[in-house]
Amino acid sequence: YMGSMLALGAMPDLLIQVGSARGFVARAIVPFLVRKEVFISIGIGMLATVLVNEKKLRALAVGNLLAYSALFLCAAALSIELYLYSDTVSFGIFGLALGAALAHLLFKFGDKNAAIAGFLAVVMAWGATISNGFNFPTLACGVMVVFLVQVVFADFGEFSGHRLASLATLGLLTLVTLVAFGVGRYHHIYRDLAANQLTERLDGVLPGGRLLRTNPNTYAFLSDLNLAISETHGMRYAIIPGFAAYWVKGPELDPLPIDWPYQEMLPNPKMTAKFQQSIADQKGKIILLVEKVEPTDLRSGFEPLDEPIYPESVLAYVRTNFAKVGETKYFELRR
Repeated sequence: YMGSMLALGAMPDLLIQVGSARGFVARAIVPFLVRKEVFISIGIGMLATVLVNEKKLRALAVGNLLAYSALFLCAAALSIELYLYSDTVSFGIFGLALGAALAHLLFKFGDKNAAIAGFLAVVMAWGATISNGFNFPTLACGVMVVFLVQVVFADFGEFSGHRLASLATLGLLTLVTLVAFGVGRYHHIYRDLAANQLTERLDGVLPGGRLLRTNPNTYAFLSDLNLAISETHGMRYAIIPGFAAYWVKGPELDPLPIDWPYQEMLPNPKMTAKFQQSIADQKGKIILLVEKVEPTDLRSGFEPLDEPIYPESVLAYVRTNFAKVGETKYFELRR
């Protein structure tokens, strides 16, 4: 990675970006300390692991009942909204995995690789939590569940003599996971309505949107964006503050250095000034399509641009130094 940055001459930008990071404790430590789910599930994970490794049928049964009850609840919860799942269930899975790994380390159960695997899964989940906008271990839940099922609980059938029952339990857990995920994916689509309310096709209004559907508000916004683009008459254009999805398969690259310049992406004056300068350097060469409505939650309706989440100086600069040369329902054209 560092080599590619050197080759592209991007090392100064890299140092500015990395050096702007703040709030490590708030993002990497505090989320785990303020949630009771973490501590409760650590206890459950440790207790279940101890019971499973007793190698006595009754202890095995109780340990697996405790563990799989927790896992079944976590699987069923895939049917709920993403942020609700992330704020509660994902931290519970983190605690289960950490508790199981600690039990293996402290009580030296079986192969030491079990503890190593557990801590690798937990560290991966912790790393995934360090984020500006998504401070949850959600993205690593699959890895932690695999650790729990395969390393900690998979030997229940071997020691109990009920291997088929163990396999059936795993099969049922898989089924519940798939069904719950399907329900959640249908009813809780990120930043959009339920699947049965996505009535508009994106073919022709969003580059790369073939076979995709969205809600009527987003469709109207994108249709108006295409109208605004047609009013540029072939000049290069940029979308302000931004609409990152457009540039994924756009007909050309975004002329600005960042597709969605919200506050957390430009956390210090030096970075904001650099972005603003890139706009200034292209004055007369591009037309700015300035959004009038907030594009991040169109499913709920058309609200005025949520200006506090964007750098104030950038919006002020654009409105002061670029004259309005046209207008559509949801965009101003400035040059």
